[in-house]
Amino acid sequence: MKQKQTKTIIVLGIIAFVLALASVSFAFWQLTFRQENENIVNSTCLNVGFTGSNDISLLKTTPIDEEKGKEQEPYTFTITNECDGGAHYVINLETITSEEKKLKEEYLRGYLTNDKEEVLFNDTLKDEYINNEKVIKTSSKAIKLYEGDLGAKGSHATFNLRLWLDESVENEDSMSATYEGKITVTSTYRKIKPAIDTLKELAKTRENELAYDGIETLGEEYGTDDNNLRFYGNNPKNYIDFNNEYEWHGYYSIDSDELFKVYSSLEECNEATSYNYNCTKFPSWRIIGVMNNVEDENGNVGSHLKIIRSSIGDYSWDSSESNINNGMGVNEWSTSDIAKVLNDNYYYKQSGGICYMGGDNKEKTCPNWEQIGLDDNSRAMVSKIKWNTGTTEKDKAGSATQSEMYKAERSENTGKNCPNSLSCNDDIGRTTIWPGYIGLMYPSDFGYASPLNCWKSTMGQWNISGCPSDTWLFLSYFESENNAQWTMIPTYYELSKNANQRYASYVYNIKRGQTNAATFSHAPAIDAYAIRPVVYLNSNVEFEEDDDENYGSIDNPFRIKV
Repeated sequence: MKQKQTKTIIVLGIIAFVLALASVSFAFWQLTFRQENENIVNSTCLNVGFTGSNDISLLKTTPIDEEKGKEQEPYTFTITNECDGGAHYVINLETITSEEKKLKEEYLRGYLTNDKEEVLFNDTLKDEYINNEKVIKTSSKAIKLYEGDLGAKGSHATFNLRLWLDESVENEDSMSATYEGKITVTSTYRKIKPAIDTLKELAKTRENELAYDGIETLGEEYGTDDNNLRFYGNNPKNYIDFNNEYEWHGYYSIDSDELFKVYSSLEECNEATSYNYNCTKFPSWRIIGVMNNVEDENGNVGSHLKIIRSSIGDYSWDSSESNINNGMGVNEWSTSDIAKVLNDNYYYKQSGGICYMGGDNKEKTCPNWEQIGLDDNSRAMVSKIKWNTGTTEKDKAGSATQSEMYKAERSENTGKNCPNSLSCNDDIGRTTIWPGYIGLMYPSDFGYASPLNCWKSTMGQWNISGCPSDTWLFLSYFESENNAQWTMIPTYYELSKNANQRYASYVYNIKRGQTNAATFSHAPAIDAYAIRPVVYLNSNVEFEEDDDENYGSIDNPFRIKV
């Protein structure tokens, strides 16, 4: 049986333009656009919103060449998907001029780009672009400018349209002629295949890099109740093109070890030092896995893609005055300095914020948030999640298994369990649930990123060969000046039973030792370690289809349909 297709017709009279050609002894062309602000939507289910800005005002325009045409002020409009499903859209330019005075469409030139200035249409309005499915029934012709797909609810696409009278216009064909047209958009419902389903399918053929961490697979002692799907091992194909962020790795060798430094551009990489023998482009984000039973700010529980960025620099987790916790910071994530800048400046791509390194609130220059922060499209894909910030009952840095840490992260234990003393005198309340957009990795994320044979060992001091160094989340040399990366989980730490040696400032981290071994450790929040932002993507985010067996690799990362 043929499935009925839901179709939304959006008549956008946002651009109504009139071309008036003077009837005089010499050729003179005048192109006038006027805005009517008409937006008619026929839909009960699918709703593609349309907003515009920068009214086109090309008055008294004569024919111009392509170079000058591209310099014209564009008309910018954004199509937004406001429904739960996906949307396929078509953008037309439809002629509504009466036949007796119509200017030929082929004398008009259209130049359509997206917000990345990628060219989508650049030609005269020739008959080869005719779309027989007109929106305006009385229009004489519809020219298809572009068609594409929108992803899940909130996805949007922005366009810049420039129109001008082409230099090829002939006098005899255009005298006393007029052109009137309207931009129209049609949209049809498109079923979404969530990215989480794509990864579940890939897990059937990529067993060497994707595995479930559930009790059914690992047993009660080493498995989780949530049965998350995780990328594991040395270098799984889990790269993702997110926020259009890439970096360059400059590789070199020291004592037969291949190492690299990270650079923001190819030019910087090539000019850095003489020992760089290979500069390679890398996506900045990678997928941790599909996390199940994740609760968002509205109480909805579902599965989400969890992704992590490379380091944005070494910074303190938190800092404090010298009379608060001996100046070593406070190990409460919800009030921490790094949580503030990540969820304000980084998330909103705004300048400002204060970053720290060291005690007594010693400041350090923050990254350029406007350069590396999340853009509009990326923010629309990020869910506000209730993050777990519980911890172990006592310091477990040397003995916890991955599953023990996973349960502790979801417990009600906090990082403050000490009597009032110089090292434990802050008045900050402790929480174990935090609603927010951007966090850091959990200790269990690092543990379950190790090879499968390490999933049944402790994270503290791995004694199984290859466990730390064959983990893709492992820091390489020079990714952190202090060879360590923060997690977002506090730890209750006591050096002894002496009250002055119990601390409310310690946080779990992963350190890289001189023997290429990872140490699951802890440190005062004031220490400056690598900060690697982590987000949960909306559950209905989908990937572009790609049958390449290397989809997700450095050269062909997963691409989100936007």
